[in-house]
Amino acid sequence: MRLRLLPLAVEVIERSGTLQEYDEKNIFVRQRSRGKWSKVMKFTRYFIFTAVIKDKGLRVKVIVREVTGERKKFYSIYPSWNTEQDGQGGKKKKLYAGNPETD
Repeated sequence: MRLRLLPLAVEVIERSGTLQEYDEKNIFVRQRSRGKWSKVMKFTRYFIFTAVIKDKGLRVKVIVREVTGERKKFYSIYPSWNTEQDGQGGKKKKLYAGNPETD
């Protein structure tokens, strides 16, 4: 499902006029130094853009990540989900419509 959304990533960033979500934290990032891979603690920022694509009937979120000392890079794309009631009064996330050919 997410691979089908990949061509929409640029369109989502262009359509969303403002930044919808923002997060920053220190995380371990894999980094190559002197021919070896190591994990280094770095300050990381996440920029999340949301857009509604009416002709496809989707609401999509795109995440761009910026690690200190590096440029911004595409990190992820995923559809926003619907919620439905489960049998016990709680809510359950639903990422599908029930048709395997279109999901």
